[in-house]
Amino acid sequence: MSTVPSDRSLTFLIDSNIFITLEPIIDAPRTEPFSLAAGFVRTVHRHGHRIALHERSRDDLLRDADDERRSHRLRVLQKYLVLQDVPVSDRFAAAFSGGSENDIVDGAIASSLDANAADFLVTEDKRLRRRIAHVAADLEERVLSLAGAVELLDALYPEPGQPPPRVERKKCYRLALTDPIFDSIRADYAAFDVWFTQNCQRGHRDAFVVGGTDGTIAALCILKDEDDDEHGLPRRRMKLCTLKVAEAARGQRLGELLVKAALLDAIDRGLSGLSLTVYDKHTDLISMLTDLGFVDTGETTSLGERVLFRSVIPPSGAELEFDGFEFNRRYGPHALRLDVPIHILPIQPRWEERLFPEGREQEELFSHYYACGNGIRKAYLSQARSRSVAPGDLLLFYRSWDYRAVRFVAVVEDAITSADAQTIAAFVSTRTVYRAEDIHAMTENGSREVLVIRMRQARQLEPGWSFSRLVQEGVLSAAPQRIQSVSGEGAEWVRSQLAG
Repeated sequence: MSTVPSDRSLTFLIDSNIFITLEPIIDAPRTEPFSLAAGFVRTVHRHGHRIALHERSRDDLLRDADDERRSHRLRVLQKYLVLQDVPVSDRFAAAFSGGSENDIVDGAIASSLDANAADFLVTEDKRLRRRIAHVAADLEERVLSLAGAVELLDALYPEPGQPPPRVERKKCYRLALTDPIFDSIRADYAAFDVWFTQNCQRGHRDAFVVGGTDGTIAALCILKDEDDDEHGLPRRRMKLCTLKVAEAARGQRLGELLVKAALLDAIDRGLSGLSLTVYDKHTDLISMLTDLGFVDTGETTSLGERVLFRSVIPPSGAELEFDGFEFNRRYGPHALRLDVPIHILPIQPRWEERLFPEGREQEELFSHYYACGNGIRKAYLSQARSRSVAPGDLLLFYRSWDYRAVRFVAVVEDAITSADAQTIAAFVSTRTVYRAEDIHAMTENGSREVLVIRMRQARQLEPGWSFSRLVQEGVLSAAPQRIQSVSGEGAEWVRSQLAG
């Protein structure tokens, strides 16, 4: 764990393409979605954060041969903070050593994260995001698409009144081909309409669907059970034939919500896992799936798509090969290493309902929902001074006040302690259920350290483990007021319950 003091504003470094979108002239190509970029800028400025350009990006923009564009950019650049004299880090200097101007600019921009001159880099350049993730996995969550940046800001400054999204299982014949979500799919698959009509609708295939507020489809996953050995895949698996989130619904983690639903369905039905094919160009989707445990099989389809697979059945010996976190990432959410430390921590009802919205009994009472509740990857904050939490440990969330029970189990990914609200926001990124004002309150405006845990949701216990049962089995002696370790007979009882 690390400790970082003080308090400050966040700095969002944008690349030249987003700048061009935000400052268009008549013949300038709009390489990014303007409305999304404009909303991002409004939210950043409204809450006192900063938008910056790297001096290399500025110089690149001013090399434009068109006099009118160059003159326009020279004027509007005066509105932006420019990062200057940022040292190029050794690892990016080596990785971006191709010698082209683009490599030089990309290496300099990426180094701004290494130097902590910027909290986040916001770019729609998928190749740049992929290169940074390959070179510096520790920085991956600080490199955001526009949708990811909007998701982070929406989590910190949520608007009230939104109901949580629901995944519904529907027959494909209930879905209209005229829905806008299918438009971009047709660009990749010319025969999509015929395939969908003949194989999905007439074949009565199922789909996981998240409805949009305007009556259209916000997110969609078409399902197909397969029982062959094509591409060398395990038999009895579920294929995710189409996994798509509508452009207007980006930034809500709906893709992760659909994957979570598919994983739980595969586990419930005793399947071997999930398979999926994807083109190389869909780098954001590949990155999400890889982080959720999908592996590239090395196989390709006749259309040139990569074949990915995600097992939900750990192979023999996997417990010895992987630590607790990696074991759960690859084979969870239910698969757990049980020979790890166990911690129980109290959580107030409002925080539990934001982190784990599926545990709420009266959905209509939501005043608003938080996008991170849709996913498997989450973050939790505590004012406890514990330093014992480590990657792979198990977390038991004890809901205080009303239910007085453990209802959810998670696996620790990593953790820090910090008194800096913006450092905390950067660490939890889009996983947070905590608004900016909540984080400031917990740090007491920078004077108190907070334990920040990134984790993966593993189990929902039904029924939950009541306080009286936890006392009876030696897990607790009194209602927990802070994070505490579970040991002895109590720990053995927990392991026996989770092994069942």
